Amino acid sequence: MKTVAHTQPAIASPKSTTTGGSVDTSIGIFILTFPIAVIASVLLYKRYRVVQKRRQREILERIWKLNHQEKTI
Repeated sequence: MKTVAHTQPAIASPKSTTTGGSVDTSIGIFILTFPIAVIASVLLYKRYRVVQKRRQREILERIWKLNHQEKTI
């Protein structure tokens, strides 16, 4: 009897392929910088709102002061 030897094709399996160090580094940098960026955004927005409220309050105080001076004259 003849036996036939089966050979497997020389195709790389997905497990043996590497993603490369640059992709892993990029993902690591993203994981570190994303939370920092979110926290910085929230803090900067809060500071922006404080400044806007302060400006609005100053404008209203000037308007009230003008109205008060007009009423007393």
